[in-house]
Amino acid sequence: MKLNRRKELEHKKQELKEDIFVESVTKVYSKAAAARNYVLAGVIALALGFILISVMAESGKGSDESGWTKLAVAEAKLEEAKKLNQDEPEALVDETISQYGKLIEATKGSGAQQVALLHHIAALFEKGGSENIAKVVEECDLFLKSNPNGYFSIGVRQLKAKALFEQKEWQSALSLFDEVRITYKGTVANLPALEQEAAYYTGRCYEELNEPDKAREIYKSIAGLESSPTWAELAKYRLSILSS
Repeated sequence: MKLNRRKELEHKKQELKEDIFVESVTKVYSKAAAARNYVLAGVIALALGFILISVMAESGKGSDESGWTKLAVAEAKLEEAKKLNQDEPEALVDETISQYGKLIEATKGSGAQQVALLHHIAALFEKGGSENIAKVVEECDLFLKSNPNGYFSIGVRQLKAKALFEQKEWQSALSLFDEVRITYKGTVANLPALEQEAAYYTGRCYEELNEPDKAREIYKSIAGLESSPTWAELAKYRLSILSS
């Protein structure tokens, strides 16, 4: 009887951790979608079901238990901050950066650190500014070092590429956009916007590198795609500029 009770408690604890994970990542997805950050929103939508399996494989580890508890506490604090800062979205972004910045180290060795990093990267990118964009690059590297082939790795690479683009590191950004667009082609079949955004920014990089013919070729490849109207329209706009 005691053994069955213990198993039942472990099962409930596991379910609680899964609920915390899903709720937390869904919040990142919602924020990203609302901000029209299609890369992060799309990758999270694709990855949620898959990464849950690998993250929860750490079940039973003390550090993992502690990490998920800390994540849940941070979520509760941010919900309170949201109520207090309804008319000050910038203050809420600052609080989000602060809370998840602390969690990155506090959840080290736990599956919860992946979620903390995602929240933090998303908030830093939303905040903008040269210092925060530099931190985005740094934290993307940290994420990819521990999760080089994880289900979020494609989107994190693209976020890093966009940060490098903001830093005017055209060649480095181009390499990463190409990696997402070509190396991962087909693995994001359900997310055409991901590949199209990578293609659009590839064209932008070629423009900045003074290779207009290559930029035109890229823009033409996405200008007529109905599956990604946002990027198609932007590609048409860039083509009109190159033609003027």
